[in-house]
Amino acid sequence: MTRLAMSVSARSVDSQEGWTRVADDSTDGADKPALNEAIVCAAMTPELRASIQRIQSQIAADVTASMPTITMPADQLQNIRATLVSVETAHQAAVAPFFQELSGYNHIQETLAKLASSIVHELPRFSIPDLPSFKIPELPSFKIPDWPKFEIPTHFFDPLRGLDFSWLIDATPHNWDDLEDEDYDLDRIGEIVASGIPLAWVPRASVIHELLTVESHSARLLVLLDHAAAILDDCEAQIDVTRPELAEVVPLAQQAITAYRNGTRQAGGVLAVAVATRMIERAGWKGDSKQLAKKIRLSEETPLPLALETATRVPFTAFQANWRPGDPHPEALSRHVVAHDLDAEHLSDANSLVAIMLVSSFIRTAQAAWDRDQRKAEKAAAK
Repeated sequence: MTRLAMSVSARSVDSQEGWTRVADDSTDGADKPALNEAIVCAAMTPELRASIQRIQSQIAADVTASMPTITMPADQLQNIRATLVSVETAHQAAVAPFFQELSGYNHIQETLAKLASSIVHELPRFSIPDLPSFKIPELPSFKIPDWPKFEIPTHFFDPLRGLDFSWLIDATPHNWDDLEDEDYDLDRIGEIVASGIPLAWVPRASVIHELLTVESHSARLLVLLDHAAAILDDCEAQIDVTRPELAEVVPLAQQAITAYRNGTRQAGGVLAVAVATRMIERAGWKGDSKQLAKKIRLSEETPLPLALETATRVPFTAFQANWRPGDPHPEALSRHVVAHDLDAEHLSDANSLVAIMLVSSFIRTAQAAWDRDQRKAEKAAAK
């Protein structure tokens, strides 16, 4: 047998220590390679170790059996041996990290398994007790007792019978009855009537709502023009009165309404201004406009019995505001300008409509006052 065959056949595996060694019977004085010092795996499972050992033994047996007898010089045999040693060294260097990592995974897995086992053993054992069964008891039936009948004695309201509540019938103009809650603001309504636009009895609630949504006087006049036809209908309905003292002014008010409807609006406006001037003179509402504006104001503080008269009278303070020829024309309708410096700009379609509204508002308030006096008289006569 040649030295190569002898070298290969002398290879053995120490399975107990996990080392792979290559034996050499050479008595050469040169240093031998350190193949027998390489660690393949220091902590592998028994099954894996046995499998590797069987594979290595089979490979060694197959190689030994297949090797022919070769006569080779010693130097060539030495070179071949050195080459095999280099290959074996490189192989072990490449495989060793894998087995080390695999060993680490096995160690972690074993550690986790031991930890899980200890946790399970430490957990206390318990069982859910059986809950007792129960039944909802039946509620007792009951009946609501009949309340005793009673009657309010007739003399219970006797202290109220002597009080006069008739003033509540016309305490406020009826067109306010249809106002929404947010529109029923006497402070805001007071601002509009102070600018010369009447809101007592006319116009209807929907128009008042629109007037409350704008701020400037010119914008309010545009609202009136947008609803001129409806406002004329409202005015015509309010001058349908029965008070004897109004008999001479109602036909004139009707003529002013008719003239405006027929297109001669300024003519209807001039007639309405003349009628309004006559009415405030007879009612004693004339006076210094500045002083009247301070004394007569409509607001949330106005007493309810005075609300109707105040709402009707306040626009007339602007109507009769002080003015002298040569002064700028006021924005609100002025009887003085109409009488002494009439022009189409001041007596516009909007101001002519305002004049008709003033007359209608005054006539209806005068009728309400007369109706209140009639009720008082009838009550006094019944006693």
